[in-house]
Amino acid sequence: MAALQETALSDILRERFVEDPILERPFEAATTYVHRGTPWKVSKHIEIMQRLTEKIRVDFEMVE
Repeated sequence: MAALQETALSDILRERFVEDPILERPFEAATTYVHRGTPWKVSKHIEIMQRLTEKIRVDFEMVE
């Protein structure tokens, strides 16, 4: 854990992948397919989560 206070986990992993050619190629290929920015229709997911949260609040008689 001490190492993570000084260096980001992503930097540690990237260094590991770069050092090992067998790992680097699949890592680079996988990151190529990661879409940047906000996912499509994310508002629908938020709407569903809000409805589920309200239902759970009512079902368990939770108060804020």
